[in-house]
Amino acid sequence: MTTALQLATLRLARETKKRRSDESDNQIALVRWAGLASFPRALPGVKPDERIGDYLFAVPNGGARSKATAGRLKAEGAKAGVWDLMLALPVGRKHGLWIEMKAGRNTLTPEQQVWRARMTAAGYECVVCWSWEAARDAILSYIGAPKPGILDTLDEAEAGELAHEKEKPVRSPTYLRAVASLPCCNCNREGASQAAHINRGKGLSIKASDNRTFPLCAAGSWGEGCHIAYDQYKLGDKHASAEMGQRWAIQTYNTLKRAGKAPLNVPAPKF
Repeated sequence: MTTALQLATLRLARETKKRRSDESDNQIALVRWAGLASFPRALPGVKPDERIGDYLFAVPNGGARSKATAGRLKAEGAKAGVWDLMLALPVGRKHGLWIEMKAGRNTLTPEQQVWRARMTAAGYECVVCWSWEAARDAILSYIGAPKPGILDTLDEAEAGELAHEKEKPVRSPTYLRAVASLPCCNCNREGASQAAHINRGKGLSIKASDNRTFPLCAAGSWGEGCHIAYDQYKLGDKHASAEMGQRWAIQTYNTLKRAGKAPLNVPAPKF
């Protein structure tokens, strides 16, 4: 039986699968999904007919504003560094979930890093997401969506209707050697990199092409290394790893292209 969570996910995924979304688009998609999605299990204080979106709200701290408007908002309590979204729902020992949406190569500002540290110390969970799907799964994980039955079923449902067009995998030992010559994407360690292939969720029909690789350090005297940590999902869950790998693969290709080290027969990675 198709659940409300599956219907909400498929509806939003159909609308966004053919275009690259920016941060605002992804946040809008997440809020729309939350407004459609019912809770996968009973939670204290949550009524049976309520939706996840009933507990999710945005904090409009960013955006271009006039000095007068910015000054008024600051006087009213707007604060630099506060994250984009709050799921105001205590679960277990956590008081709520903060979500910061990012796009492209954007990372947390110093003010946002301070906010994360402050909220984590205060008992909140904090996640940074580069897509609405990653944010969706962070919410489901936070509220304790059972596995299998929700997350795995969602992946299977999306794979059936949203499978990526199959492509012939790119093979280039020269490109892999060039990737391995770069510093580690995660920790910037030099001289210890291996060409790591992107981790993708099951059923996404994407083959391990060599142009979808990026440098991660191997094991050494410093520990197991980022390559092993990435493959074992220690740097993030399944969807976070896929988002991370996508950004790193594009960044790696652009770096090698600018340096003239990307072979002419190797195309830019597409996702």
